[in-house]
Amino acid sequence: MGADDWYFVIQADGFATEFKKTSEQKLGSVLPMRFELKRGGSLVGTVRDEDGVPLADAKVSVSPADISMSPGYGKTATDSKGNYSFDGLPIGRPLRVIGKA
Repeated sequence: MGADDWYFVIQADGFATEFKKTSEQKLGSVLPMRFELKRGGSLVGTVRDEDGVPLADAKVSVSPADISMSPGYGKTATDSKGNYSFDGLPIGRPLRVIGKA
């Protein structure tokens, strides 16, 4: 992502989050954008330590695996049972999920 790149994050319930990249715009200019959101999916999981014990309050993030500098799809913390969930993810695209205790 360069200094002149701007990203718009488009989200709607039940649909996959979409990122639109544009070049820098001048103040007061109008940028027409067209997009069609695709149906989104969900991801659920559990973060466990090396002994298999669920970790509460672990930080989990999900981002596109094939686009290194794009914004992520979201961040969350695990619940008391180590569980997390994300909605609005693209279907059929590789994802990068990172968990940190």
